[in-house]
Amino acid sequence: ARKMFEGEFASLEALQNTKTIKVPKPIKVLDRPTGPGAILVMEYLDMKRCSKQAELGLILAKLHSANLELKNDGGEVVKKFGFHTETCCGFLPQGNGWNDDWLGEQIS
Repeated sequence: ARKMFEGEFASLEALQNTKTIKVPKPIKVLDRPTGPGAILVMEYLDMKRCSKQAELGLILAKLHSANLELKNDGGEVVKKFGFHTETCCGFLPQGNGWNDDWLGEQIS
């Protein structure tokens, strides 16, 4: 569980750094005090029904163009596909290391 939560922690930080969409602020990954496993501690968000789906669509589009915005602002851009930390789908590791092309990222 620790690997899964460390990936989730890094993913939330990366989303937060784009300044496009509100996500819970990750606080810490802890080992469970009793038994095996881990715990992800993050900010509580009072979630409500999304009644502004068109606005959400625009925000998600902006999220996906955040790297281009960095380039336009003279910032450091990511030139590869993947992620610096392995993430999981449930408990299954995704194996999402850096690749030079999108297809290589999807099939690795």
